[in-house]
Amino acid sequence: MEAGHKMYVRMGSWTDDLIKEYFADTSGNQYMVDGDSYQGDLTYFGTLPEYWTPATGRGYVCRTNNPFTAWHELSNLCWTINQPATNLPASITNRVPIREWARYFATYMCLESQEAGYACPNDPRGDELKLYADPTTRQFYLIAWDMSNLMDNKGANSAGDGYIWDYAKPAGAGLVISNFLYNPPIVPLYLGGVIDTMENVLSPQNVDEIMDGMG
Repeated sequence: MEAGHKMYVRMGSWTDDLIKEYFADTSGNQYMVDGDSYQGDLTYFGTLPEYWTPATGRGYVCRTNNPFTAWHELSNLCWTINQPATNLPASITNRVPIREWARYFATYMCLESQEAGYACPNDPRGDELKLYADPTTRQFYLIAWDMSNLMDNKGANSAGDGYIWDYAKPAGAGLVISNFLYNPPIVPLYLGGVIDTMENVLSPQNVDEIMDGMG
């Protein structure tokens, strides 16, 4: 989700108060994966215990408002987003707001995120993942998190070099993200988000206003 100029990505907590800012219905389940060694990358594992059993290393934690659907709906999201590329566009719209997800990754790309995690172009992995399952739309929303290393170009292989195809890694989160993001009907939304962010949202005038507003 786009968060405007709010400071929650630096100061906020993953609580119901955050969800109330953006969703009319706060009775949905909240999911997180937070830990450098975890593999909560939305890969589909089939059986439900694979998602929460510590020994698997997935690292999923659910703050639940509806325990009867918690792990079933996460498993269904993972199954859907890992469908073959040709089938994905027809099924994924039921589980995620495509434009918001595309914009989410476009924003992290333009901000040159170097924080290894789900949205890092250079090092996407099953970490720093926050999701809210909206019970009204039955869709999952990505919540931006851990933006401590932005605009930090560190060399030829860094996300800061603007490699918009860097999410296509050969395993784990890279496979899941690229299957979604670089799908022919979806990739124009991602590329359009990159262009709009660079030319409008992060234009010199707008960035100056943001910095001035932060004191």
